[in-house]
Amino acid sequence: MTEIAKDIYLVDAVLSKTECQELIDRSETLGFEPSELCTSCVPTRSGIRNNDRVEFEDETLAKTLWNRCKANLPKIFHNNDIKGLHENFRFYRYEPGQSFKPHTDNPIESHPQYTSRYTCLFYLNDDFDQGETVFYNERFFSGERRADHTVPPRQGTCLIFKHDLWHEGRTPDQNPKYVLRTDILYKGDQDVRL
Repeated sequence: MTEIAKDIYLVDAVLSKTECQELIDRSETLGFEPSELCTSCVPTRSGIRNNDRVEFEDETLAKTLWNRCKANLPKIFHNNDIKGLHENFRFYRYEPGQSFKPHTDNPIESHPQYTSRYTCLFYLNDDFDQGETVFYNERFFSGERRADHTVPPRQGTCLIFKHDLWHEGRTPDQNPKYVLRTDILYKGDQDVRL
């Protein structure tokens, strides 16, 4: 596990090449649709997000991936307030020219006793250039915006970060980029900080 910065972690070798390809095949079988950026549940601003996505639920996959990740994470991720990974997954596909401009992630509150605080992105391929996940400084809107951390996709790795961090998914240059996304669920609505 690499701590890239406060609230940003990279876990290596969570998925094998074979598992990544199986997940890519699964995503294509499920079928992608254009993503929509929702603001107050009203789809809007396709200029900010134009990648494709498909959503599915898989409790077994959530448990398997959480068990692989948590052994490599800091102690705070081993407390009793954490349920594990949400069973709701989203496959993202970024074709060349598609991206998700700077944004923050919203917490998932679909469980009555749990809410999410961290995003988990599993990189399923890396047979392209560019396509990085870029994190911006806290002064995003002050005119002092700058990219503080750039994470290049590496097949099989998991990027974990706090929902409220400004970040973007950049476009790949030649082949599609495939990402599997879910969230870490916590009990209650407290803001758990590392």
